[in-house]
Amino acid sequence: MKDGFYDYAQHQFVQPGTPPQEWPFDGMPDFDQKQDGWHNTNLQWNWCGPVAAANCLWWFDSKFETIKCKSLPPGTLIRPPTVSDHYTLVHALTGLDDHDVSNLVPWITLLGTQPPGVGQQGITAQQMKTMIENYLALPAVNLWGHYNIRIIGSPTFEQIYREIEVSQDVILLLGFWQHDQGGAWHRFGGHWLTVAGVDSQNAQQTHVAL
Repeated sequence: MKDGFYDYAQHQFVQPGTPPQEWPFDGMPDFDQKQDGWHNTNLQWNWCGPVAAANCLWWFDSKFETIKCKSLPPGTLIRPPTVSDHYTLVHALTGLDDHDVSNLVPWITLLGTQPPGVGQQGITAQQMKTMIENYLALPAVNLWGHYNIRIIGSPTFEQIYREIEVSQDVILLLGFWQHDQGGAWHRFGGHWLTVAGVDSQNAQQTHVAL
């Protein structure tokens, strides 16, 4: 399971008869590409790539922001709406904290509009890599070269498992395939998603067939 970090902890849950409480560890975020008008001219949602990348970048930003906060007195937790933005991987575009909920849509929009941008059919693996690298090179971010983004074609389950443990964050592009009338396979679409973690405590790996 992916550990969470305090700077991301914005979710609240309410039990009957009790006041709202903050949940300290949210883990990997799961942003929705339907939060804004992120669709093509045919009203098809085509921003799953930038949103999947945003999950990873937001998580890493929380991770290293927490390290910065270790200089504060023990027990001090900096959470939105208090502004605490020492690490530039995610930066505020709204005048509030970088992880304030109001910053999410403009920040993902900034990420997804980095060249080459999102096309009518979405974004390819090479385009995703270029998009993230161009974002890292923005003057406000200035972290180009701090992250190594690799593309692995058709990885095995074991490769994915190892990469999650080594690289911490992995984004998968799932391909959708179907038979044509002649029995041949044809790809008709795909979907980007972020892998939240693996169960590294148990020796047995569970294979899930989709």
